[in-house]
Formats: sequence, C-alpha cells, structure tokens
Amino acid sequence: MVSFIDLFDIPYCLLLVVLFAGIKFKGKKYWIMACWLLPVLAIVQLLSHLNQVKDLDVKILSVIAYSISLLLYYGPAHWFEGVSKKVINTCVKLGTVSYGLYIFHFPLLVIFGKVSFFSGTGASYAVRFVLYIALSLLFAFVLEKRFQVWASARLRNLMMPEIPKHRPNLLVRQLRRLRAQV
Repeated sequence: MVSFIDLFDIPYCLLLVVLFAGIKFKGKKYWIMACWLLPVLAIVQLLSHLNQVKDLDVKILSVIAYSISLLLYYGPAHWFEGVSKKVINTCVKLGTVSYGLYIFHFPLLVIFGKVSFFSGTGASYAVRFVLYIALSLLFAFVLEKRFQVWASARLRNLMMPEIPKHRPNLLVRQLRRLRAQV
C-alpha cells in the first residue's frame, strides 16, 4: 500500500527521468536544489523530536549518508582525488579475489543469520558486519591466492608431466606405450 511518505519520492523520480533524458528546462537548478534540501526538513524534524524517535540508529545512518552525499556533490574536487584513487586501487585488488567473495559471501551470510548471539542492537550489528566482511575477505583470499595456486599446480603436474631435460625421448616412449595398450 502506498503511504503519504512515498509521495516524497516523486520529485526525485521526475528529476532522474528528466536528467537522464537530457531535457532542458528553466528552473532545473532550483529543482535540483529543492531535491537536495528536502531531506534537511526530515533532519530538522528528527532533531526536534529526538526523544520520541524509534530506530534512531537507522535514522542517524541516513543523516550521515545524506551529509556525505552533499559533501561529495558540492565539495571541491581536489579534496576527493586522493581518496578516489585509493578507492579505485582497493577495488582493483578486490577484483583479484572477486570469485572467492562470490563463492563464500552467501554461505557466511546464512551462518551469520542463524547465530542469534550478535543481534538486536546497533553495536552488535556493527560487530557482526565487520566480522562478516573480514571472514569473507579472508576466505576469498585463501581460495584465490592459496588454494587455487596449489590446486592448479597439482592438476598441471597430473595432466602435463614435465619432461626431464636429460631424457627428452621419455615422452615419445610414454606415447608409444599408451598406443600399444590401446
């Protein structure tokens, strides 16, 4: 069911459609500014009724996310160049273990969902999240950088044995024996 609060998404949706369609119109700058300022009303409302708010940690996270988005959008670009390079380099490094993350993240998520020890508060959620990310990265690293290297070396030796340099005709003899057995 659609509530009254859902109607506040309409200006953002219309703005996105207009921006992606490349439609030019008068007042575009003011519309964008209004969309950026609408959440400020929610923040003011939140701060004025702070003692009556349920799920305060979720609301605080949305305020933090909104503040970061304002900073990224309106802040000087030179502030973020170093950070963006570090983020891109980190993502490149994560790309080397991405298959391992893909394999291990969901089973770990299921296991964490069954453990009720870390649940109920924002702090326990934070501990759970950090532990989940650390274990996912650890298992992915072990799979990609340790196990895969070990397994591929073993399989390569089984599938394609090395020819000793002092006996180059060994492979030829092995092939003749295989043909004779068939």
